[in-house]
Amino acid sequence: MSGDELYAFTHGLSFSGGQERQRRCRGDAACRGQQPTRSTRIRVDAVSGEDSLSAGPGLPPNGAVAVRSLNRGQVADTMYGMRPGANYEYYLIVLSAPQGGGATWRLEELTTTTGSRSHRSIMTGVFKGCNHPYVRGARADFKTCEEAAPVRQVSFSVMQGRGESPIWVGCEVGCCTADPPT
Repeated sequence: MSGDELYAFTHGLSFSGGQERQRRCRGDAACRGQQPTRSTRIRVDAVSGEDSLSAGPGLPPNGAVAVRSLNRGQVADTMYGMRPGANYEYYLIVLSAPQGGGATWRLEELTTTTGSRSHRSIMTGVFKGCNHPYVRGARADFKTCEEAAPVRQVSFSVMQGRGESPIWVGCEVGCCTADPPT
């Protein structure tokens, strides 16, 4: 698919149910350390009407767009490497796992500059189902399965300190995460 074709396809979708969050950044000394003084802002939105995306078999051969991400800050984020600026859009595409029995994800960067639109894959990983109760409606955020659990466990505050939460989206098994590769 060309950059113009991906642009036309994604700009024909509607997005909703998202959040904008402060995220750790890279590319500046102020982004590093235990108490960084600089961060960036990332907006994630789910595809409207897609609240039961499969976390396993049954996905279209070319995958399904689940989330659009926009870096509204001034520097790239640490976890996914999403660059800032109006010329970049990011799409989380969910695909059937090559060996079956699950799903994977790919984060696609779309350069939206008129006349030179292009796209490239910037990261891939396993699309992890959280197995929570199903909730109707498009939803996207940055959460772990534990953070999204209907009843939070006592150890939740300890887990929070381990790092940032991945992209999270409503799916057929309640919610799913796009954990980065370890």
